Amino acid sequence: MTAIEAHVRHIVVCYPTESLSSQVALWGREHDDCRIEPTFARNVWDIRRSYGGADIVVVDATEDHAQAMDAFSQSVARLGSGRTLVYTERMHDGLELFVRTQGSWLLLGPLDEVQWEELFSTMLTAIPEGQTRVHRRRAA
Repeated sequence: MTAIEAHVRHIVVCYPTESLSSQVALWGREHDDCRIEPTFARNVWDIRRSYGGADIVVVDATEDHAQAMDAFSQSVARLGSGRTLVYTERMHDGLELFVRTQGSWLLLGPLDEVQWEELFSTMLTAIPEGQTRVHRRRAA
């Protein structure tokens, strides 16, 4: 048997509503090389810890705008604005301005599988190879 290196992508989804969870799960069924991890961390240290090894962070601001902005700020500080996006199905005062001034994506959902595919493909291919985790699998 030989070892095959596969780049494992890690997407963290903060505070996902049922709608966002369903959308991302549909996309994820076609992507065995991606691990999608929901998080509901509330304090700064737990939020930062939940981003460990993440390639992309999706913050759902649909329900709790204030908490989402805290998580978004932590993600931008840790991963950068190009690897963080905010998703919402309901706009809140100041949300668009806050996200766009950071240079991040703001998505007004719901999105279909094709839209998620285009978005994640664009974001994941922009990440340099050395910054993704490598998983070694045995070839059968």
